[in-house]
Amino acid sequence: MNQKLVLSRQNLTTYFQGEQFVRDTIAQINKDLGEFDIIEPSIEFYALHDKLRQLVIILAPVLDKLARHAGDQLAQFIYRVDVNETIFKQCMSEAQPYHHLAEQVIQRCAQKVYLRIKFSQK
Repeated sequence: MNQKLVLSRQNLTTYFQGEQFVRDTIAQINKDLGEFDIIEPSIEFYALHDKLRQLVIILAPVLDKLARHAGDQLAQFIYRVDVNETIFKQCMSEAQPYHHLAEQVIQRCAQKVYLRIKFSQK
């Protein structure tokens, strides 16, 4: 993949300074969540400096809930988001698996938003 199309962690943090990018990423997460659960940060969320970290804190319990309450819902969501299976397994072996998985989900959904922006500019 073209290096200019890859959204690095550093670039993600930069893009998360823009409120519209954050809103679009949350909308993408909600689209991928489908009927499972919806992320609705409070209005104060958008005033926070570290929105990326706060979104991880919001999303991690949702992922935990998907894993606990419905056998394959987490797997379906991860498939929809398109998180690499190796990365998924690595996250699940961590001390705080849903925190790490939330980071990967956010990064993947933000990548989708980023690519839409890049390709719509051409």
